[in-house]
Amino acid sequence: MTTELTFAALIFSVLLALAIYFGRQQVQALRTPSELPDEDRRYVRRQAWLRLFGCFLLVLLGAQVGGAYLFGLEGRIRELAEQIDEQYRRDGTVVLNEEQRELRRLYGIYWIAALVVLLAIVFLAAFDIWAIRRYGRRHRLKIDAERRAMLEGQVARFRAQRNGHA
Repeated sequence: MTTELTFAALIFSVLLALAIYFGRQQVQALRTPSELPDEDRRYVRRQAWLRLFGCFLLVLLGAQVGGAYLFGLEGRIRELAEQIDEQYRRDGTVVLNEEQRELRRLYGIYWIAALVVLLAIVFLAAFDIWAIRRYGRRHRLKIDAERRAMLEGQVARFRAQRNGHA
């Protein structure tokens, strides 16, 4: 029990520390004045807000992991599992009373909610990667177009010089 509680506290602490660290970076990105073009400024602001939401989800996930032990849910479900094992060894069947079924339902809903939060964090990370890729692709295409225009201008000047039209 003590080891599990220690690991739950460690998970909560690490998630909280990560959320604070990355959250401060995003708040700083939101506060920093920028000379970027409007489209890039909107991208940076949108990404910062989405990442702040991801930080909130990290704190929520950490609270859910820590809360399961803090509120005694894990201890109660362990007691229920021991009662069920004892009942099964004694009779070969298991009959749950209403309170036990409610605890089992609460435990399932609690951890399903934690998994939904984890899934939301994964989707936010995937969306962030996709947005970074789109941003990079847009800028690469812009640089390619500028390079192409510059080369075409140089080719036109060289042709003009070659034909004696300097």
